[in-house]
Parts: sequence; C-alpha cells; structure tokens
Amino acid sequence: MRVLETSAPRSAPGLGVLAVALCACAPDAAETPEAYVELLGADTMAVEVVQRRDDGVDGEIIRRSPVTRRITYSVELDEAGTPVRFETEHTTPAENREGPGRWHAEVTFGNGTATVTRTLEQTTETVTADLAGEGPIVPTTGTIPIGTGLLELAVGAARAAGASEPFPFRVFTPWGASPRVSPNAITPRGADEFSFDFFGNPMVTSVNAAGHIVGISGAETTMRVEVEPARIADLDALASAFAARDASGDGLGQPSPPGSASLTTAGARLQITYGRPARRGRAIWGGLVPYGAVWRTGANAATQFETDRDVTIGDLDVPAGRYTLWTTFTADQATLIVNRQNDIWGTAYDEAADLGRTALERETLEEPVERFTIDIEPTDRGGILRLSWDRTRFSVPITVR
Repeated sequence: MRVLETSAPRSAPGLGVLAVALCACAPDAAETPEAYVELLGADTMAVEVVQRRDDGVDGEIIRRSPVTRRITYSVELDEAGTPVRFETEHTTPAENREGPGRWHAEVTFGNGTATVTRTLEQTTETVTADLAGEGPIVPTTGTIPIGTGLLELAVGAARAAGASEPFPFRVFTPWGASPRVSPNAITPRGADEFSFDFFGNPMVTSVNAAGHIVGISGAETTMRVEVEPARIADLDALASAFAARDASGDGLGQPSPPGSASLTTAGARLQITYGRPARRGRAIWGGLVPYGAVWRTGANAATQFETDRDVTIGDLDVPAGRYTLWTTFTADQATLIVNRQNDIWGTAYDEAADLGRTALERETLEEPVERFTIDIEPTDRGGILRLSWDRTRFSVPITVR
C-alpha cells in the first residue's frame, strides 16, 4: 500500500539519512488511507497505514523493534459493526535474511468462539479459542501498542454506545502458546479523548469529529511512545531501508536490552542485572525519570542485585542475598533503595519490603551517556556502584564486611 508524499515533507526524527520522508500533519477526516508514525523519543519505532471501509478496516505496519517486520491486517465487520473475520501476517523484508519467518493467521468469529488457522514459520495448525468476557471483540496483530486501525474499533464502539463510564472490550490475540482474550476498557476522558489500560497505566487516545484516531500517548505509561499522524512516501522503500539497517547491525534492536555488571572483590561476588533504556533525545532527570517517584533503576524487570557476602552500601548494611534496587530523585538529592523483593516486574515495587535506603553522590559528566549504564568500579575494600545516564553519574561505595 502506498500513500502519496506531501508537497513539503520533512524528515521524521530517528530516520537518519533515509530518503523516505515522513511529514507530521493532521489528516483530513474524510481522507483514506491515513498514516501514523510511532515515536519513542526521537526514534521512529513503527509506521502504520490504515484504510477504513464501510464493512471493515485494513492496515499495514512497518515495526522496527526488535527487528523490522512488515505486518498486515484486515478485519471484516457485520452490519452491527462486530468483527466476523480477521487476517494478519508478519514477514521480514528480504534485506534481512536472518529475520524471523512468516507468521500468518486467519480467524473466524462466531457463537462465542474463534476458529484460528495460523502458520508460524513452517508449522500450520487450526485451534479454537473461547471468547468469554464482556464487550466487543477487538483483534490485534500481537504488536504493542494495539494497531491504530484496530484500536479505533474499540473507540468507535464506545462512542456509538454513548459511553460515559469505562466501556469494556476484549482484546483477541491469535499468537502465543494459544490464542487468548484479554479484558480491557475504553474510558472517556472528554468529548475527543479516551484511555485504555496498558499494563496498569492509561494509554490515552485522541480522536477527531469523525471518530478517527489522531494521536495515541503513552506518556502516563512506562512505554512512553507517542503515535502521531503522518504522510508516508513509500512503505516498500521504508521497510527495505529499515531491514537493511538490521542486517548491517545498525537497527534499533530491543528498546531496552538487558545489561549486567559483575565484580569479584575483597572476597565477595557482586552481580547486577538490569534493563538499559536509551536517551533518544529526551530529557532524563526530572523528565523521563520524574522527580519524587520511585524508579526501577533501568527498564523492564526490576533491577536485581546479588551478593554472596555481607556488604555495606553507603551507610546501609546489606546481608548476603538477592535484592532489587530502586532509586528516587529530586533536583538536589538521589537515593538508592534496597528492597527484599526478587524476580519482579519493574512496576511491582512494595515499600513494605524495603531493607533500607542510602544516599547517592552526584557528578556531572563531560560527555552524555546515551544508554543507561550500571557498573561497579573495584576498590581495595569492595567497589563503587555507579549509575550513568545523560550527563549525570550517581555513585555509592560498597564495602565488603
């Protein structure tokens, strides 16, 4: 599917030297197809083209992370606006020969069940899924967030019902160990704004008078993506260029890949595992990491700390064992929190499980650090735990007892 380029396009952030242009602009509500760009800071994570029909919606997504995938979807609706058939396919552009193979699913909805014929790589199977739950079904390609054209089905149902309270809907995903239904709800936040649950936080959707989505904001979630209208010159060229970057090792990869820091010092083994978010042109301290809030000290799962000897971190005595590390910041102070919880997601902090807190020292770096980095600098008595990101480094001594 192709969309004509606007007369005065500008390069979207994160596209580098690509010849394919994106232009941020508000689309005419009556114009089809319509296009969207998904941004994480200055980086383009995905682009999508949506073609609305009286009896359904078709879409195509070029998603860049962890590798570039070309995703198509098509939904057929009955006269009541209920999905009766859904088809989606994921493929890797030929420029990246190491990418995953083809995924394809055809879904028929009816009588409280979904019949799914799906092909993952070379294996094809037909399975039946129970659609138990409340509210209309909204199929998804399995991408995060839900495709714009698909999410619009839930928004449209809520608007048609004149919902003033949370309006339930069911997200249907054909992938995973088995197809599954997840309950959710569209919550009106005004005449042209709605939110839905995204792992415990609201993802906010804006619509125009025609009910077409004109923006999705993850500012209140941990994902922080922003979806904006755009015009796209050529999806074929865009997919090829992104996939070529993957093949050359210059692709986006995971947004926040795993990292680790370990040190054997003064007879102790210290080990840290964490997620490594990137700056992506964003303000970090007091911005992406807000002042006054408890942060997971990284991304994804909570940051894990393990020591096989009793240690003192700053002025906090820490017995040998496994912990999670959290932090909190103000404009003037930084604090490290050692918590007894283990193997938890980074939004599951429980203050009642705190072992204790200790102050972090702050220093300004001459050069910015693009990706959040934790390391342990060895000393005669243990080490110095260091957290570096943007132009700031926080540190605290670890002393083996």
